[in-house]
Amino acid sequence: MEPFHGPDEVESYRRRLGILNSMVNMSEKIWISWTDDWQAQVIMDSMQHVTLKMTHVNLQQEAFVTIVYAKCTAIERLELWDSIFQATLNIQGPWIVGGYFNVILKADEKLGGLPIHLSETADLSHFVNNCGLMELKYSANPFSEFQAKMKKVKMALAKWNLHKAQAELTNNLHLEEACWKQKSGMRWFKDSDRNTKFFHYYVKGRRKKLSLQRIQNSQGDWISSNDDIGEEAVTFYQDQFRQLDTSTEYEMLKKIPALISTEQNESLIALPSNEVVKLAVYGLNGDSTSGPDGFSVHFFQVCWHIIGEDVTKMARAFFYGQDLPRFINHTNLVLIPKKEVVNTFTDLRPISLSTFANKSSPESCMRGL
Repeated sequence: MEPFHGPDEVESYRRRLGILNSMVNMSEKIWISWTDDWQAQVIMDSMQHVTLKMTHVNLQQEAFVTIVYAKCTAIERLELWDSIFQATLNIQGPWIVGGYFNVILKADEKLGGLPIHLSETADLSHFVNNCGLMELKYSANPFSEFQAKMKKVKMALAKWNLHKAQAELTNNLHLEEACWKQKSGMRWFKDSDRNTKFFHYYVKGRRKKLSLQRIQNSQGDWISSNDDIGEEAVTFYQDQFRQLDTSTEYEMLKKIPALISTEQNESLIALPSNEVVKLAVYGLNGDSTSGPDGFSVHFFQVCWHIIGEDVTKMARAFFYGQDLPRFINHTNLVLIPKKEVVNTFTDLRPISLSTFANKSSPESCMRGL
């Protein structure tokens, strides 16, 4: 990595991450951390790479790791290739090389920008062949792959030509009504009604009711400025949702009798099929408010024949227990009053406006159960 902080701060980051071991290479551009399950021995430390011999404490198995941060010019990178090749003389066992090479092997690995020079790719290819390395193909995280595709969809929609919609006034009226319908959150609506002023007043009154003019903080003092209310809200809900301690005592689970058969358990842990995920998606309310990414459930229901396979992949990854990236579980909290007069944040109910991906994956698992 290329840190924007000095090497003297590596200790601070090590403590924040809860990792016992860390080091910085001689160029101060590469920071490395490892858990106490491993012992590290520096084989070679240079300006553009560091090579370590990693030994697993319990298994006593060895592996070699080379982390690269290459220079910008081809001449300087020649020194890098030669230096790593010299390090291979001390490597006997599994070896992985990774990092920032500042050059690619093939032209199709690059999009846009300046053209590549074949001589530079030839240098890297020569290095890979001489060291007996094999390129590992990228396997996308289902969540990241899904997010990337949705970004492309949003870009395409932004560029979409709306000439077809400009011809008829009725189409515009339908769009306007749908917009106010969504903002008002009203689920009853007749197609023959055409009264956007009504929705406008409804939304305006709703927003006025939901707005906070003042509120009491944790000390019982009244605060009224937006900044103070915002800070108090963050503090209140951070304390409410923070997990203070985690129980590691599972002895009581042994006292719970087994009530299902092996066959029933196998069906419960089976991966959700495409049909189960589809039922979960169509079981969600299509008219519900869209999440932070701007895509509503209705969009995925209508376009299921296009994106259904990607949604199923994502649901299966969740079923396997794969960690949800932040862009998936990111949510907006909307505070709904629990009573007519709001005095403190305990008088408000937080409602989560999650993304479709955050809703559909758990729903698919529940449908499977």
